[in-house]
Amino acid sequence: MIEWKLVKDLAETYKIDFVNYFNPFPYLEEPDRDGEEPGQLMIIGNRGPGKTTSFCIVDILVYKIFQKKFIYIFRTSEELTSVSALFEDALAIYPKLGKEMETKPILSNLIYEVFLDGESVGFSICIGTRSQIDKLKKYSPLFKDCFLIIFEEFLTESGYYLPKEIEKLQSILVSVSRGGGKMSAERKLIYLANKVALLNPYFVYFGIYKNYSKDAKIIHMSGLNVCFNHDTRSDKAISENPVLKAFNNSEYFNYASKGDFLLDTSAFIQKPKGKSHYIFTVLYDSEYFGFWEYFEQGYYYFSTNYQKDYNTILSFRASDHNQNTMMLNNYAWITKLLKNAYYDGLLRFNNEKAKMVCLEILAIDIYK
Repeated sequence: MIEWKLVKDLAETYKIDFVNYFNPFPYLEEPDRDGEEPGQLMIIGNRGPGKTTSFCIVDILVYKIFQKKFIYIFRTSEELTSVSALFEDALAIYPKLGKEMETKPILSNLIYEVFLDGESVGFSICIGTRSQIDKLKKYSPLFKDCFLIIFEEFLTESGYYLPKEIEKLQSILVSVSRGGGKMSAERKLIYLANKVALLNPYFVYFGIYKNYSKDAKIIHMSGLNVCFNHDTRSDKAISENPVLKAFNNSEYFNYASKGDFLLDTSAFIQKPKGKSHYIFTVLYDSEYFGFWEYFEQGYYYFSTNYQKDYNTILSFRASDHNQNTMMLNNYAWITKLLKNAYYDGLLRFNNEKAKMVCLEILAIDIYK
């Protein structure tokens, strides 16, 4: 394993300022739920504090001390050559790290090698298609000297993710963890992203959304820590920028500067006003919930209250299904309605329980 104290010592020798910039070491040294260093670390925060640049610096320091190369993972082949651009700020601010980063193709559209001042220090690879991943398996010996794996922007603002993305990512991790005389060598995966949507494939897969609260700092899991960083200095810098001032209080501005989840900022616990009509009753985990449309405000309302005499009762899980319910498959339009209401920020809830149940229902189907 990497001795992070040695990395910190070299950073101090190079006079690298992690005090007034994003400091990665408290997260790197934080143990997981089992008291061990986690093999995976998610860091999610507001825009601007320098997460990307800080980990570029750590990548280089780790290589200089331990001769361990890094890997950058991207979704598409078009991004493979962007690694050198990621390092520009770090190299400009701290010339002791090196002068020039460049990339050269090993396998077109799949693997690029990364060089710092002519010396090989890492690789960039893309998740891509299943056939590309099959090709990657043959090149696993290339990665025998790697340790840090960085997945930049693992959460997307667009909401677009690759089909079966997490399965493909797991295949890649198995491939790059071979070699060096070991069937499976130690690696550390760092996921970096800004806050976007609480329901995303990764939070659903690991069940993170169930444990999230607005005050959460670190969610400790087995082999995975999920860290939420909010830098108020970045808030101030963005809010005081003249070109952004006119956008104060917009949903995107709150996401960029205040650390709100972009697609969740309107999903408050609040009863809408005006006229409404009842749409359906839900049976979930042996409890009933009601769903209304408030058409004057354009909101949908999910509540622990429900109309007991309503005939249409939907179930979303086989364990809830009985002779008095209809399974979700028979009401596909309702799935679409819930998804669209969530993505458009139009869902409202009467309490935390209703909100969590609705998120559970969405998670059942949203990232199959």
